[in-house]
Amino acid sequence: MQSVSARVVAWIAVVACSSRPALAAPTGAAKLAPSPTVLAEAIAARKGHRGSIGKRSVYAIIDYDVGWQDKRLWILDVATNTVLLRAHVRHAAASDDATTGRAVECSNVAGSFKSSPGAFVTDRAFYVGHYGCSLRVQGLEDGVNDNAAARDIVFHPAGPYAFSAGCFMVPDDEAQAALDLLVGGVFVYAHGCRGGDGDGTRSTSRAE
Repeated sequence: MQSVSARVVAWIAVVACSSRPALAAPTGAAKLAPSPTVLAEAIAARKGHRGSIGKRSVYAIIDYDVGWQDKRLWILDVATNTVLLRAHVRHAAASDDATTGRAVECSNVAGSFKSSPGAFVTDRAFYVGHYGCSLRVQGLEDGVNDNAAARDIVFHPAGPYAFSAGCFMVPDDEAQAALDLLVGGVFVYAHGCRGGDGDGTRSTSRAE
């Protein structure tokens, strides 16, 4: 049973994360889907981790092979694979390729200032952190992202920063709409960025 203080903290997070004005989902060209290869990869990964998923109506894809300048976070309807929301998401500072804006170096190690790829599931509730309303994730792949919780990897608003220390960082004006869909045990798949630095990440040479 939760303590009174824990229930109060949870209540504050719910109020803080639901009191902001709602943002409209993007329409038209902004709903362009992820590539068929990435979509198929994400669907297969989701099936493999179905036991860890809480909210089964939606799932999310991040494509690190797309530069951060473009909207590369997609939230999709499970039943139809139609895109409900597309948003920008930034990667970690030490993962960045300054020429392309892609995330090219990944890590599963605390203090690396690198992003992690692979399968994640979001927490079932928001919390209010340093950047405002935020959402924790659990990494589901051993040796690839299973240190995500220990590294405090979360979805959070970007604030004034260009890159994160490892988190999924969404621009302030897009964060609420994304977080509202992602809360509740949603499956998230981050494609690409499999090149590591000997710290436990997988690497791949396939072109996608």
